[in-house]
Amino acid sequence: MVNFFNNKLILAEILATIAGMLSLIAYIPQTYKVYLTNQTDDLEINTFFLLFIIQLIWALWGALLGSMSIITFSILQIIFIGYIILKIYKNNKDNKHIHIHNHNNLYSFLN
Repeated sequence: MVNFFNNKLILAEILATIAGMLSLIAYIPQTYKVYLTNQTDDLEINTFFLLFIIQLIWALWGALLGSMSIITFSILQIIFIGYIILKIYKNNKDNKHIHIHNHNNLYSFLN
């Protein structure tokens, strides 16, 4: 029975590693594009702030479980997301640019 339990833990850690790697890979193109172009006009800071909080919670969950893969990949994603948040904030501050969404366009699209 102990061997079965250990095998399940190993499989869970392998799955967490694969999921963490894929999640991290998903952030690379956006982070790299922001780094190269310094363009953040199309990015919503609230979305990235929410993603930052989500990854903090995952890191805490990984710490509670003792899962190094969850902790590691959550921290790496926090770094990527944090970088994007800082660039959005800096660009908005430098440009004194405030996003005002025109909801009338959405309503006309739906009608």
